[in-house]
Amino acid sequence: MTDAAQAAQLHWLPGLSDDHPGARIALIHGFLAGSHMQRHLLRWVREQGHADAALFSHFASVHGIADWLQAAAAQGRPVVLIGYSQGGFQVLKVARVLSARGIDIALVASIGRGGVGWLMPAQWGFRPRLAQTRIRRLLNVYSHADPMGTDPRAAGNALKAPAGMCLDTIAFARSDAVDHIALVRCYPEEAVHPAVRRQFLEPLARALADLS
Repeated sequence: MTDAAQAAQLHWLPGLSDDHPGARIALIHGFLAGSHMQRHLLRWVREQGHADAALFSHFASVHGIADWLQAAAAQGRPVVLIGYSQGGFQVLKVARVLSARGIDIALVASIGRGGVGWLMPAQWGFRPRLAQTRIRRLLNVYSHADPMGTDPRAAGNALKAPAGMCLDTIAFARSDAVDHIALVRCYPEEAVHPAVRRQFLEPLARALADLS
């Protein structure tokens, strides 16, 4: 890893204590998407007032991410998972680990996890369409104009919600022309796709605010 890459990743971790007030949020980026997610969704989440938000690679240990979230959950704080592209698979894996430990997950957002993502070896041996019972609210986000993150089969984009879970499916129509990059673009303001702002960012902001 280059010095520049190491310096950039220092900004991915907030360095706050486990008993910091408010939610602890783990964001997981996809293949070659670390800088994009740092510049956009990580910055956006922190600017919503959630300082204890960290960004992880989709190659990071799901158990390590679960440990980081569990430390905050032990303090009675809500925990949140937000994953993009390959990270959209990984947040469901982390949720599975936390559920097995008896820990509730306040909110999960799985963004653009389908499409060619099924070909990645990191996802083998896992059935991500079966959501965990300890997820309280799940946002399943994808765009029909995004072959990178959307399965061409309608059933391939679905998630099954057990009883008691609030599942919100946010599916952008092909006519919206929301591509893979635009799904998580938050800056500059004028470059944010209006449908993404209205259908995804604003509901996500409300869901995060409800945790306070």
